[in-house]
Amino acid sequence: MTRMGFGRARRGRYNPNILSFPKDYKYPYIGFARQSPKAVLYHHEVVWCEMDWSETPRIGQKILQCVQPAQKLNLEEWTSKPGSWHSDPRIMFSPLGEPLMVVGTNGKANCMGQFVIDLRAVIPGLSTKMKLDHVPIRYQTLIELPRPDYNEVEKNWFLMWDEANIGHVQHESEHRSISALDAPPEKQVNIATPGISKCVSALKHPMKKEKGQANDVHQGTNSLRVTLCDFPCIPTIHNTVIIELLHLKYKNVYELFYRRYAIIMNATAPFNIIGRTGNLMYAGTDENVMLYSVSITWDHDHYREHDDWNEEVHGGHKISTLPDVSSENEEEMVTSDENISSVSKRGIPAKRHVRGTLDSKSRANLQRRPTTAGEIEALVGNEGTTSVSAPAHINTTASVLMTSTQLPVATTQAHSESTASSRQSESPPWSQSADDGLATVSGATSTPEHAQNSLVNKYYHGWLDDMIMIGIGINDRESGVLHVRARDILECIHVCE
Repeated sequence: MTRMGFGRARRGRYNPNILSFPKDYKYPYIGFARQSPKAVLYHHEVVWCEMDWSETPRIGQKILQCVQPAQKLNLEEWTSKPGSWHSDPRIMFSPLGEPLMVVGTNGKANCMGQFVIDLRAVIPGLSTKMKLDHVPIRYQTLIELPRPDYNEVEKNWFLMWDEANIGHVQHESEHRSISALDAPPEKQVNIATPGISKCVSALKHPMKKEKGQANDVHQGTNSLRVTLCDFPCIPTIHNTVIIELLHLKYKNVYELFYRRYAIIMNATAPFNIIGRTGNLMYAGTDENVMLYSVSITWDHDHYREHDDWNEEVHGGHKISTLPDVSSENEEEMVTSDENISSVSKRGIPAKRHVRGTLDSKSRANLQRRPTTAGEIEALVGNEGTTSVSAPAHINTTASVLMTSTQLPVATTQAHSESTASSRQSESPPWSQSADDGLATVSGATSTPEHAQNSLVNKYYHGWLDDMIMIGIGINDRESGVLHVRARDILECIHVCE
């Protein structure tokens, strides 16, 4: 683990989120941290800066630090109540490349709600630096995320996207609750399968509450989409999953301790939990201090060792025979011996490659609102402001786990069609449509003859041999970052029955 330097603050700057800049930008990352300037509960701010690798004076220890003084993120436009504050940010790229932040602040109907905003709307020049001027900004201001019934205090929600890149928000992991972003308010019901998998709930242990002890399941990071094989195996809904890092929190009076686990979910709604890892131990860290995994993001721009996905080259079009969908007796898609060999070496079923193309309704749902990033950029500018080990109880590899992800394609298609048909003219602020499709902004290459695989993009998706960056909070005072390949996080998986 490498320490991060956000500059001096009264009570430190901690719980970092990190996003990568394109590799030809002068600095590799932009970082965000939380601070408590008045040292009081629930009064927090978010600060940000561009970051680069450096060394500490005299000792020469590697550090990722701000290249200019960290500055407060300007979110003053949300004024539902006097004295607004912003807590526990979770920052991630959407499949479109939108740099989104989910953050807690004064709710409209409760003490603390969860809101989403596109960071390009509040950080001058960010669209250009990230080469996202062509991607519309859907979340110009803080938009409250939906939930059928709100708790008085909501925390740590995260976004995830299904196989058609339709957005969802998960509110809780233990008493699982998920809502679709793109449905009108009356349709934003909890779509999650009731209850949490026993392989997750069994992690909790009885504690003596009368002695100030507690043992709780806490959502930790945002989500990522992972294909459970090395590039260039073809991503399908059968070999691709959603992951997040979840915490088991232990409390003994004033002593806090976290264990962390990767949770593996289906890539299709309702994102059923199909597996988990053992307790992840971060190399170079002290388990006697409070370590909290805050964010996970792909670092393709600086650590990817293979080409970007090209649908024409890697999608199997030149070496496969497409089935006649009108034939009732048509066999499954035929793949070349070369592809079957390269995939089967990892024990992964290679009998079918499904390209998840987007229909017009799903494509319209992905990019919304007419205001361009350039227009928002002008408005903002005018305002002027490593290794991981998982103890093995069940020695299950990622390739074996994929047998648990086999879902009928018809079921998945039915879900997508049902979700699309449920949209009505009365819809949330983010559901205004735009003209471009995912292939235009995903960072992957497609051709008119072969639509882009909807699971693949350079922001939210990666393969086992790609690098993940983990942002770590230390004792609610400091920040650290860890680079680890997806394979090492998912090396040993407990399959949920």
